[in-house]
Amino acid sequence: MFAIPLGTCTVPKFICDPIKKFPAMTQHDTRTFTYQTTPEMYNVLKDHSDLKRELTSLFSTWINSIQRNNQTWVMTTNWVTENPDGSHMSMHNHTNCMYSAVLYFDKHDENHPPLRFYNPFALNTQRTIHTTGAVSNPFTNYCYTAPIGEGTMIMFPSFLFHEHDPFEPTSNRKSFACNFFPIGVFGGADSTLDTNWLKYDE
Repeated sequence: MFAIPLGTCTVPKFICDPIKKFPAMTQHDTRTFTYQTTPEMYNVLKDHSDLKRELTSLFSTWINSIQRNNQTWVMTTNWVTENPDGSHMSMHNHTNCMYSAVLYFDKHDENHPPLRFYNPFALNTQRTIHTTGAVSNPFTNYCYTAPIGEGTMIMFPSFLFHEHDPFEPTSNRKSFACNFFPIGVFGGADSTLDTNWLKYDE
């Protein structure tokens, strides 16, 4: 009951290879926090509608199979990150979106640590019961270690906090990340939203 979905899929090489040529940012890059001045860094697929369409289709197939509907989704921000010095990736989540994804498009290095996702219920320790010797399960685990490997895409609700450990840099760790938002008419009655209503011209 109330499970939080996290999905993975294997992205074909013809999608991964072009992404290897895109510009990347580190988490400490000043451009990371200045979308207004460098929007191109957060829309690396702007001129690659075919790649955006393929990745959105993979995500939509997964989430709509869970929700059992035909909701239309669009990819919003999309960017490439790199970590050449093995720095710890700070814990964070994504806002102004509903789902997010991370794609490992490059060759897998055994030194590259996987992402850890944190249980939002366990983060508030006042709402959990800790028992000695209890066997952990997906509902009581404090965190979840996601799979990593070339071509692996991880899809998850954007509110989940995640991070990865520092590592000894034997190669540059790179990944593609993106966010998704539903469009069209969804909801019902007084909770209906048609995203066409949101267009505003001053």
